[in-house]
Amino acid sequence: MTPRPRVRALLVAVALLAVTACAPRVVGEITDMSPVVDVVAPRFVLDPRETRIERFDPPGAGAGLVVDLSVVVSNPNAFDLFLETVDYRLLLAGERAHVAVLEPHLSVPALGSARWRWRLEASLADQPRLWRAVVASFAGEPLPFAVEGRLRFRSEVFIFSTGVRPLFSGVLRARQAVEPPVIGVVAGTEGTVVARADAPALRFLLELHNPGDVGYFVSARGLALGLLAPGFDASGTPLAPTDAERARASTVAVLDLAPVPLPAGATVRREIVVVLDLERLAADDRERVEALLAGGPTRFVLDGTFVYDVLGADSFQAPGRCAVGGLRPLTSAGVGCRPCSVSSSPTPSPWAPRGSTTPSWRTEPASRGPSSSRWRRVTTRSSPARARRWTRASSRPPGRASRWSAVAA
Repeated sequence: MTPRPRVRALLVAVALLAVTACAPRVVGEITDMSPVVDVVAPRFVLDPRETRIERFDPPGAGAGLVVDLSVVVSNPNAFDLFLETVDYRLLLAGERAHVAVLEPHLSVPALGSARWRWRLEASLADQPRLWRAVVASFAGEPLPFAVEGRLRFRSEVFIFSTGVRPLFSGVLRARQAVEPPVIGVVAGTEGTVVARADAPALRFLLELHNPGDVGYFVSARGLALGLLAPGFDASGTPLAPTDAERARASTVAVLDLAPVPLPAGATVRREIVVVLDLERLAADDRERVEALLAGGPTRFVLDGTFVYDVLGADSFQAPGRCAVGGLRPLTSAGVGCRPCSVSSSPTPSPWAPRGSTTPSWRTEPASRGPSSSRWRRVTTRSSPARARRWTRASSRPPGRASRWSAVAA
């Protein structure tokens, strides 16, 4: 071979070596172009003190899961790196529960670390197999979880990305345990509704509040609606009954509360309308209902057991067995019933001891016009037999206001 071809071959070999040194190559966990030195992806270490379940709602209220995560991101490289994106998926009890892409924009110094916190919000509405595991965490049972995904980070010169790999794992616990609901009658919403003379109704709003961080369903069966003697404080709020008063309450109806979804931290109100069947009530109870319809002050109590069910995983009884409400004189006029009017003649209280000399009283519907007629139900309380009868009465003169009135006979 002549000298010239030898020189030419040497030049070609040098050129090939230069191109090979600059070509992209795969080193360790990095799949994109990397420098000549080895690069290690950032590491994640879970901080269990600040990692917890913040809230979980029942499926009827969205099945929303809120988790706070806290990790320490360490950089094992000799250069600063910037974490741009994390394409991750969350596994709960071995099942995929959530997929998302985050952009933490976190700067981690060379051979140093940085803390990263974020809040994860997921819906488990389509994953009923996970409900029990999540609910159990609120009863103290740890919920195992894992996070895996792809990373994208960069140095001052290069951009790197990884394949799907485990990032960190641990157990989740609820920040707080399940807390019982607070149940009560909304003051000022109590009133009577009279659609039929023989079937009046008591109407009020029942308020249910969930002070905890997990939602549930509240229900009740066999709640006894009892009437109590009047008792109000200076502001007009009905007083809570004593055990003795609850024992003496006149039960006028029994009702059930259908399951009410109550999300974490939420307050829900339900309108309750109880129709009172006067014909089935005892004489004393009927007289107390008639006094209520006539506008007299009355307290009532819902007595029974309220149950809150946490997604079928467990059921608990709410503390306390009653919710109390009350109607002060004429307060029912503001909630849709006809105004009440009490005559100036003294009317006996149905809560007072009864005697043979107490005057009788009657409840009558209002006139419908100068040519109309009406039915009047007359109750004679002074009679030993307390006879009741229906009498047909002539109409009142025109111009009288429509009302329910209690008058002394």
